[in-house]
Amino acid sequence: MTSFAYLRSFAIALPFSVWACSSATNEERALEEESPLADTGFCPAEGPITQGYHSAHDGVDIGGPMSAPIFATAAGSVTASGPAQGYGQWIRIRHDDGSMTEYGHMHTRFVGVGDRVNGGDRIALIGAEGQATGPHLHLRTYNRAGDGHGVDPVGYLGARGVSLPCRAGQGGGGSTTCPGGKGATIGAINVKYRELGACDSVLGAPMTNELTTPDTRGRYNVFERGSIYWTAATGAHEVHGLIRDKWRDLKWETGHLGYPITDEFTPPDGQGRFNVFEGGSIYWTPWTGAHEVRGAIRDRWRDEGWEAGRLGYPTSDEYDVGGDRQSDFEHGSIQWIRATNQTKVQMK
Repeated sequence: MTSFAYLRSFAIALPFSVWACSSATNEERALEEESPLADTGFCPAEGPITQGYHSAHDGVDIGGPMSAPIFATAAGSVTASGPAQGYGQWIRIRHDDGSMTEYGHMHTRFVGVGDRVNGGDRIALIGAEGQATGPHLHLRTYNRAGDGHGVDPVGYLGARGVSLPCRAGQGGGGSTTCPGGKGATIGAINVKYRELGACDSVLGAPMTNELTTPDTRGRYNVFERGSIYWTAATGAHEVHGLIRDKWRDLKWETGHLGYPITDEFTPPDGQGRFNVFEGGSIYWTPWTGAHEVRGAIRDRWRDEGWEAGRLGYPTSDEYDVGGDRQSDFEHGSIQWIRATNQTKVQMK
């Protein structure tokens, strides 16, 4: 099985079975496609404007912590990505409406020349490379690709429904509603929802508008058969079915598992399903049900070969045993010993 560290940065949704849901009418789709601003308003980075647009500064600086995410403001094609004088590193995107955006000073890039991006996609991480006094994003915007001078990004993004400063990954451009639904998706959650198939996805129609989580750290939409949760640190990920029910029983994102950091996947044996969360995982099979595994016990299970190893799938959540902790599996158990901070395997 893929390691937890790898899954933490894994950003490609794997296919899963789709339940049918009524699609939008042709008229609704035509109206959406006709709008030149559809899918074009997404926040590029979260933080204050530390330097505005003026004659000697062709763009705006958005201050933010090192390694904070940078998002594409709209769908388009990457025309430049790499080292650049002054910027250290840069990315340039030509958008579908003919405009162009430019991003500078990042220390990590996730896209290359020729790549196709959607609005709200994470394309880089904030850095301080080049001529920079601290970590920030320098954003330039052009009404037309090829223009010699940019326009004020505040006005450029404002016309697309985004007010600077803004919330990372979110914006006013583009939304999705479905017949029979009671809400709409926007921003990064909307991007994820469309990647999954939107109204025809396993989630079904949105039943709420985007809401703020109780800890105020994230955003989420509830759908007919699941949810999508987003934070600036984790991105947007879906959780549904019995895995979602188990996560609910464990107090959602306020519990020890935290937010989802993957969509639901199938393990290599093709038998079960799982989601990875900030603090652990939930695994499900038809014969074991859904159970969480975390901490030192999860680390030991990983070392034993995950579900493909001698223990098989988890058959219980983690529970207390005389002050120690234990999880049961198909063929044995793993116990964490508090006094020694060690784990031991007991086979059936």
